[in-house]
Amino acid sequence: MPRAKDVWLPLLVVHASMMASTIMWGVIGYMASETMAPAEPMSHGLLLAITGAIAAICAALSFYVRGRLMPAREHAGDKMIAESKLATPAGRRALAKLRGALVASWALCEGVALCGLVGTFLFRDASDYAPFGAAALILLVVHAPKPQLLVDVLRAVPRS
Repeated sequence: MPRAKDVWLPLLVVHASMMASTIMWGVIGYMASETMAPAEPMSHGLLLAITGAIAAICAALSFYVRGRLMPAREHAGDKMIAESKLATPAGRRALAKLRGALVASWALCEGVALCGLVGTFLFRDASDYAPFGAAALILLVVHAPKPQLLVDVLRAVPRS
């Protein structure tokens, strides 16, 4: 029978790797901006406005998608996990929905960081990445997996 930590640990690892990749995008952007001459495909301000709008849409969608895909939850305040529900078909379906909701919202958060990388690569200005990377990290912290979430999802799973 699966245990709660066997379910939760992979989610924590995926979340941590997405936060690390967000930081690495900034490092890559900084290194690229130092070695190449800037391109002039369009106005710098116009590109930042476009990528900023796309990043804002990704940020808003991260909340919408998470809420839309999240399985039913029942909050009662205690922290006891009904591990027996992890092995039931309904429990497995709820956990699959939970994983999907979390990973989809984290991917949208990372999309915010990638929007900043576009300007950094095109204009070779590492400062373009900073606000996007910071926003992505804040979003990832807001969307971080919390143990109470697993408790609440499993509490809503009917006993089989």
